[in-house]
Amino acid sequence: MLKSESRSTRRLARWLAYVGICGIAISSAACRHRVTLQEIPADQIETTLFFVGDAGEADPRQVGAPLDSLAVQASEAPARTIVVFLGDNVYPSGIPAEGAAEWADARRRLEAQVRAIPPGVRGIFLPGNHDWAAETAFGLYSIRLQEQMIASLAQGRDIRLIPVNGCPGPVSIDVGRLRFVASTPSGGCTPISFVTAPRAVPPRRWEP
Repeated sequence: MLKSESRSTRRLARWLAYVGICGIAISSAACRHRVTLQEIPADQIETTLFFVGDAGEADPRQVGAPLDSLAVQASEAPARTIVVFLGDNVYPSGIPAEGAAEWADARRRLEAQVRAIPPGVRGIFLPGNHDWAAETAFGLYSIRLQEQMIASLAQGRDIRLIPVNGCPGPVSIDVGRLRFVASTPSGGCTPISFVTAPRAVPPRRWEP
């Protein structure tokens, strides 16, 4: 009698396990969601944004390939493309005073980023904590030096550092139906930026 009950118990356990496995398989199949990616036609894209952070990395070997890739991709539709550098544009302590031993290396780092912005593409630089001279008393002066250097390297192109003059912002930039808002709290805090769209209002001039 005990053996018969034991066999019945084992059969019941196997049957329950089988039902459970089948139930899981059916449930997984029913919940599976397939995502189909569709390429958007170029004429339907109003604005393309590229966000790049820490491009002033201390080791130049670590930024060459990303900047090269950025230059290629951003050049596909320059009239509708904006490149945004999200801070820490110059490691380790921003732009030093001209004549300092680190000045040439700091300029090289910044120049590499400006040159990665193809002709016709708009460029925005936001300062990060390293750009504020690692949050030292020299920070505000360093930010202003970076703003001047970017303007000089841009050579008249629409590339700039915002907010201007080391101010915290916020600054809003309207491009068609897109509004880009940036704020960089003074003292070396992490820059804040966000994008809102669409906006059913006439576009305004692109300037801080």
